[in-house]
Amino acid sequence: MNERSYPVDDANEIDDATLYIEGLEWFACDEENRIGHFDTLGLRHVPRTVKADRRAAERLIAYFFEEAKDLCEFSLRDKVEEDFGGWESKKITNKAEFIEHFGRISRKGIFSHDTQPVYRTEAAEAAKRLGVFSPATQHIYDLDGSASYYLVTIPDRPLHLRDLPVEIAEMVARVRSPLPFGITTHFKESETMLW
Repeated sequence: MNERSYPVDDANEIDDATLYIEGLEWFACDEENRIGHFDTLGLRHVPRTVKADRRAAERLIAYFFEEAKDLCEFSLRDKVEEDFGGWESKKITNKAEFIEHFGRISRKGIFSHDTQPVYRTEAAEAAKRLGVFSPATQHIYDLDGSASYYLVTIPDRPLHLRDLPVEIAEMVARVRSPLPFGITTHFKESETMLW
């Protein structure tokens, strides 16, 4: 759990519309200072440190997706298809594009995680009342904490905080997982909110 506190600038906070309509990709480090990437798909809460700092979240996305160099190849974790709900499901139109999306970040040395879409009628009704229901996708964010992020791709050579520019390393280090990336294959949303 991240016990540090950071100044809160309400104008810099990520608003709920961004989280639940556009989605967000965010980063954390584990106790071995390896880096993890998490894709919310507009379905998850994020750790409070991430939500409180839009500029840091945007800077990390720009750095890892546009500036960081490829370091290695990656592998697809066993059972990803099962966690995803099957490649033939209506959720995916192109398996190769899905793998490439997560593999692109793992080539930078980062463990990459997707989120499990959750859909239940009673949860959908509650989500409509709360204004977080997405009619376009029929997916909602997890209201009861039962869904999780799951590991998709694993870098052949993990990147560590010490390998990053100081500014980037400091931003990533604000969000720390107590569980190791690569070994832990699932992270409950409710757990990640405590990082």
